Amino acid sequence: MTLPFLSSLIGLPLLAALALLAIPSEKAQRIVTGGTLALLFAVAIGLFVAGDYSAATPAYAERYAWAPALGIDFALAVDGVSIVLVLLTVVLGGLAFLGSFGREGEQRTHGVAILTTVATVLGAFMAQDLFLFFLCWEAMLVPAYVLLIR
Repeated sequence: MTLPFLSSLIGLPLLAALALLAIPSEKAQRIVTGGTLALLFAVAIGLFVAGDYSAATPAYAERYAWAPALGIDFALAVDGVSIVLVLLTVVLGGLAFLGSFGREGEQRTHGVAILTTVATVLGAFMAQDLFLFFLCWEAMLVPAYVLLIR
């Protein structure tokens, strides 16, 4: 059995964003946000290095039944193109985090918005089901808007 690396790329930042809501210290919020983004970068680099992207099939794939009666699955996959987009998303999330250091008092808002945006963009890039793609695409708009107006 393989580990659910693709699901963890989406789940870890969402769990960390929820944890940020309960952490009172701004320093601890920065540690959680930065640590989560560093872990995502490590997982993405691991997928990039260990995957065989020369074949026509995805190097990694996960599929879980979500709403079988409607034909909707939680299906994720990474191929040669999407792994580059995954890496770029994680790197840009880290750069956005570094850019938020000058905003004192708004670390929680920025951390939650950055982690949620990264998770939903990764979901959109790895989605293999149209419903999951649409859900991630629409969910990405709200935290991205928060980042833009702050």
